[in-house]
Amino acid sequence: MSKMPISMVDGLPGVISGVQAQIDSINSGKPQTIVKCKLASAVGSPYEDLVTPNFLSFSGQVVTLSADASNPFQVCAGDGPGKNRLSEELTSNLTWTIPTTNGSYYLAVDVAEDGTLSAAAPTSASPEYSNARRVGTGDVFLIAQNTMLNASNAKIHRVYVGYVGVVGGVLSALYMTHPGVTTIITPTPTGVVAQQMQYTMANPYYGCPVSLVTQIKGANWFDPNWVFNGARGVGAKSTIYNSTIIMLTGQPFGSVPTSTGAPEDGTTITAPYARIIVTRGF
Repeated sequence: MSKMPISMVDGLPGVISGVQAQIDSINSGKPQTIVKCKLASAVGSPYEDLVTPNFLSFSGQVVTLSADASNPFQVCAGDGPGKNRLSEELTSNLTWTIPTTNGSYYLAVDVAEDGTLSAAAPTSASPEYSNARRVGTGDVFLIAQNTMLNASNAKIHRVYVGYVGVVGGVLSALYMTHPGVTTIITPTPTGVVAQQMQYTMANPYYGCPVSLVTQIKGANWFDPNWVFNGARGVGAKSTIYNSTIIMLTGQPFGSVPTSTGAPEDGTTITAPYARIIVTRGF
């Protein structure tokens, strides 16, 4: 399983609950969104504001979304122009049995009219998020119409919550959709990057269009324009319709003297921390 790290400071429960409260208030009206979920614990400074989901687990070929009163799970699905359908909090475990055929399988929950949640069948067809169906083999969320259609173009209330990878007939990787519509990810487990490197990360909002703000940490804070090893900043781009975000660092974007734009104390940052703020496009 691949996880993107978060870190916390002393008082972890209070930090987690505070972050969750912000997610709840901001995203209870956002379509195709995980409003509440269990969050992972921390790895250490300077990533106190990173939020990593931890609501799915697997054993063998079975993936489980556990009902947990202490860490409730709730989603919001689009229900047509100007309308959304907010689910109830999950009260019973949901499971998906994953095929043994190699490939990726996408996991979703359906929201009934009364708000109850059920597990949709795992599918090898990636969901689409656009204003028109492009591939035509699976579900598509029509952003302008705030409506998800299945492969037969019937309206459904479905929210995708993750995907898995099967290699050699065995479920070997699990990825979870991040809660809310804005999150922070890091290119390495520690967040430290090197100059003139390429880093590949999973898109925390798989399949959705996203915008990116890439930052490195200078003396005391994150900023796009620190100098390190004589190179200014980092760059990033996202491949919108698959699982990949790519961060490129360092000199490919132009070298500058360390006296230009360096930290206030005049030093050069040689092994900076880096992060990407990812915002979903709808």
